[in-house]
Amino acid sequence: MDTEEISHLETMISLHKKNLYILEEMLATYGADQPLHLVNSVTMEKEAIARYTKQIDGLTAGTKAIEKSNILASLPRRPYFVGREGEINAILQSLQPNSRTFIIGIEGIGGVGKSTLATEVSYRCIENDLFESVIWISAK
Repeated sequence: MDTEEISHLETMISLHKKNLYILEEMLATYGADQPLHLVNSVTMEKEAIARYTKQIDGLTAGTKAIEKSNILASLPRRPYFVGREGEINAILQSLQPNSRTFIIGIEGIGGVGKSTLATEVSYRCIENDLFESVIWISAK
């Protein structure tokens, strides 16, 4: 991995984000009647940011795979997980960025699989790139 190249790409992303911010401010002053050249410029800036981000992802893909496998290494996962898809889907839906859910509680009597469910959801969050990391806190 070339850290100098990644640093350059991050600088380019930063510059394009500044340009994008300025262009969006200019567009906001026009309201609904926006000039086409400004709309095209905004599109080009967004595409440049996406392109540089993809290049960085390509350069760091190997290290991300290793990091992803190490994130939950101390949290043992069941080799198989059967059922509870409804609960898992409900929790994952609540954890989406567009959701207004701030806290999710899993409750039940002892031995019904609350910890196993939470562990499985944690792994799926990491696998689906929902979060960069997961913090596991025991209430014991």
